[in-house]
Amino acid sequence: MLSSLVLLLSSAAGSALALNNGLATTPQMGWNTWNYHACEINSSVILDAASAIKQRGLDQLGYKYVSLPILYSACNWGEDGPWNFGSEIFNSWRMSGDVANSFDRASDYCPCESTIGCQLAGFHCNIRKIINMAAPLGQKAGPGRWNDLDMLQIGNGALNRDESITHFSLWSALKSPLILGNDVSTDLTRFSNESLAIVANEHVIAVNQDPLGTPAERILNLDSGTHQVWTGPLTNGSYVVAMVNFAEEPWTRTLTLADIFYDAGKEDQQARSAAWNVYDLWEGMSSRALSSLKSMTDGAAAPLSLKDQNVPSQDQV
Repeated sequence: MLSSLVLLLSSAAGSALALNNGLATTPQMGWNTWNYHACEINSSVILDAASAIKQRGLDQLGYKYVSLPILYSACNWGEDGPWNFGSEIFNSWRMSGDVANSFDRASDYCPCESTIGCQLAGFHCNIRKIINMAAPLGQKAGPGRWNDLDMLQIGNGALNRDESITHFSLWSALKSPLILGNDVSTDLTRFSNESLAIVANEHVIAVNQDPLGTPAERILNLDSGTHQVWTGPLTNGSYVVAMVNFAEEPWTRTLTLADIFYDAGKEDQQARSAAWNVYDLWEGMSSRALSSLKSMTDGAAAPLSLKDQNVPSQDQV
């Protein structure tokens, strides 16, 4: 059954050229009409959504743009490789065809398996495919220059809890803009408590909004992509690590620190021998790990954070 895991580990950061307009230093957050309302919009829809976002406190979590973000964003669906030139022109760019309200249903309307050389980005691209297509593009993103994996489908009725959590966790770890695409109407029956709790998880949002701005990298892609591990640096000496099981069957794996810190450099060698505090970003449970982490991925996704026990304690991300 679908599940995933996310962790935090120590690292240093780099820098890269980005559009210096003071916008999108972290990924954009907000709400857009398209997924739910398409072209059937008016001022009441926009005002009602803005009121609902404020009523639910989502604005305090970072969801501040409604309908049309006041940012320089490009929507050419990844055609022409905007990640190669876009950082000097706009703050984010779509990197695939339009996201479908489906976790893994295949569609001929989304024919490309990779962003490289894709000439027909299409639409009806399922969430799992977009995650895979985003894998090589993290090296092109950073503060002021983001790969946009498209709007969130959480709350639109097709995803179960595990799928929604994996969707939100990976969008966050990959530093995609977090744009709600469901009906956030002030009619509370249209936005379930379960969906609201997922998109309002401040710990996972903090991973997305971490000022270092480095997307997670896929370091393990096992069993034809069924089992994956992603890692990426965060500030304050932490890393995010995501373990994802796309299979129907449970998956148990012992992930060693050597798997996570795989480089031969001195910093990674030291990290492999450190002890780590582990924090579950969805369940709120803490534990400790020395040399390895055992992932029991037979239930709901359970992202965790890891922090070096020798680092002075701070608020958990």
